[in-house]
Amino acid sequence: YPVPPRVRYEGNVDCYNPIKQHLLYLRPMKSKQTLGILFTIVGAIGLAVGVLSIFNKGMAFGQNPWGVAIIGGIFFLTGMGLMRTVGR
Repeated sequence: YPVPPRVRYEGNVDCYNPIKQHLLYLRPMKSKQTLGILFTIVGAIGLAVGVLSIFNKGMAFGQNPWGVAIIGGIFFLTGMGLMRTVGR
């Protein structure tokens, strides 16, 4: 088997961290950006469906259209806030 690469940490401690070497490991900023995009898309869809179902009955998947619109707005604003803070 190949020898795993060593990761250097503060204090000149040389150790192997298998979690950071995993293929599905996302750095904190990358996961924040991914969640921001996901929340924004889901929120925009929920907000659009909610607002359209307030005026056209029967589009909100059997739920209260005001509830769908409010939850969509919350998800949308959360996603926008996450994406805004990624660049800092």
